[in-house]
Amino acid sequence: MSAAAAPSPPGPSSPGPPAFGPPRDGRPAPGGGPDPAPDPASRPAPASAPTADPPGQAAMHVLFCADAAYIQHAAVAARSLLEATGPGPVVIHLMTTADPGENGRMLAETLRPFPHARLEIHPVDGRRLAGAFADRYLTAEAYLRVLAPEVLAAGIGRVIYLDCDLVVL
Repeated sequence: MSAAAAPSPPGPSSPGPPAFGPPRDGRPAPGGGPDPAPDPASRPAPASAPTADPPGQAAMHVLFCADAAYIQHAAVAARSLLEATGPGPVVIHLMTTADPGENGRMLAETLRPFPHARLEIHPVDGRRLAGAFADRYLTAEAYLRVLAPEVLAAGIGRVIYLDCDLVVL
């Protein structure tokens, strides 16, 4: 899976906020103005029951999207992220259309040495990606990130999306 191009920052040549929009925590949207995010009560509940961030500490939320074959690569990327960052709380989100099965257990085991990290797996019905363009270089799961605002908990203000096939240094 190749890395997707990052959206351009808002400015004169690119109207509007980045792909996932402004923070949903009541802060003003980039460029000022009210937060145009939908009412959190109107969003569907996440597939996995997220737990609250530790009191007084906002966690860094990181999203990986993968099919069954790429969960092992997400484990390497997540571990490298945790080794390269400080001890602050980190929530690793995995959106997948597959039953994570053994690969999901391996991912959880890979993250076990990091007590400040939490794993949340969000299964997504593959039919939601029906009709998405896919070829030998781009899987339908590459589009899962577009569903993140609907799938992740409403209280998450910002999420860092990372491709599975990278190492954080």
